[in-house]
Amino acid sequence: MRDGAGNLAAFAAAAPADKAAPALIALTLLDNNTNGKVDRLTAVFSETLASYSAATAPWTLANVPSGGTLLSVSVATTTATLTLTEGAAAADTAVGSMTVALATSATGVRDAAGNLSSLAAVAPVDGAKPITVTITDTNGTTDGKIQAGDTLVVTFSEPLNAATVPTSTTVTLTDPNGAGTTRSPSPGSPTGR
Repeated sequence: MRDGAGNLAAFAAAAPADKAAPALIALTLLDNNTNGKVDRLTAVFSETLASYSAATAPWTLANVPSGGTLLSVSVATTTATLTLTEGAAAADTAVGSMTVALATSATGVRDAAGNLSSLAAVAPVDGAKPITVTITDTNGTTDGKIQAGDTLVVTFSEPLNAATVPTSTTVTLTDPNGAGTTRSPSPGSPTGR
């Protein structure tokens, strides 16, 4: 490196100034208590974040499953954790049309050099597993007996990947009362106990 007059530039080893804001690496929607309603988001950034005191103000969440709302935000190392209040709507762990946005804030997500992060509305990754919401059955000719043609319908908190659903299943009955004998009735037999 030199100027127009041929003067050569030189300098000793020096650290560059940090002018880059922490970049979002991963944004994940979770059902932390596994009850079928999302209750947490984790946002992982590319570097350690400075102390955070902006509360929920910089964050905008839209279309949260089950009608959830943002309750609080905390930051530790590279991760911002958004705690959600579960909504009153039906159990739902699918991301659906949910989006998350982050506005710049002097007390929000930033690095030690004061570079402020922001995020346009983006969908989080689905990190919440499907949870059984209801189990219903249909009865054959006699209620309370396991008979050919009886069905069980299991409803989950989000659509399942069809390739993971078995074409047949085995139902296993266990004795919840501990010691003793439990009999499963078969067609034409008295009801078990």
